[in-house]
Amino acid sequence: MDRPKEVVFHLTGFGKFNGVPDNPTWRLMKSLPVYLSQQRNELGQLLRVASYTVLDVSAEGAADQLRVIQTSGTNAGVDGITVYVHCGVDAGGMHFKLEECAYNEATFRVPDERGATPNGALIMAENGTLSHTYQTNLPTAWIHETLSAAGWDRHVRRSTDPGRFVCNYVYYKSLAFCSGAADKRALFIHCPPHTSVGPEDQLCFIKDCLIVIADAL
Repeated sequence: MDRPKEVVFHLTGFGKFNGVPDNPTWRLMKSLPVYLSQQRNELGQLLRVASYTVLDVSAEGAADQLRVIQTSGTNAGVDGITVYVHCGVDAGGMHFKLEECAYNEATFRVPDERGATPNGALIMAENGTLSHTYQTNLPTAWIHETLSAAGWDRHVRRSTDPGRFVCNYVYYKSLAFCSGAADKRALFIHCPPHTSVGPEDQLCFIKDCLIVIADAL
């Protein structure tokens, strides 16, 4: 596929939360700037990462941070596309999961980092129902197929269940922001713990994801 003039990425991970004191996606956000700068030739000149943000694992805090990212002004220029890639940990997972949708429901089985415990709450009341979903506007089937062909077949899956915790909350807000916008995309990637896929392989996977996403546009 032909890339647009420019693809600008905003990447996010999460900090600590209940049961996960050392979140691997926090480490990704801290390590990716140097790692990707060393892969500049492979990434190409039209793929740029504008920000790396560690989100608070709370609905209120993460939403505030997300608004800052979305209104930062560091987006793609004319004929370019801005992509928001959110990473969160699947603490018991074995694979990277490309989340295809998010739901208008906040049900936190444990308190978030600000103590919130919503149960069956609407994320966006104007969308009416808990079952309302936003679908990613990226071609996840093609992305999955391409990553699998590149050697990640044992490690990547597609998913339609991002949970109902802060990961889903952030993804729903992000997809809502991108909805109907021809120049914006969003994707959530659930990452396994380092005991399943080591830190270096996680960095390599995210790098390959960015390249494949850019090629998909």
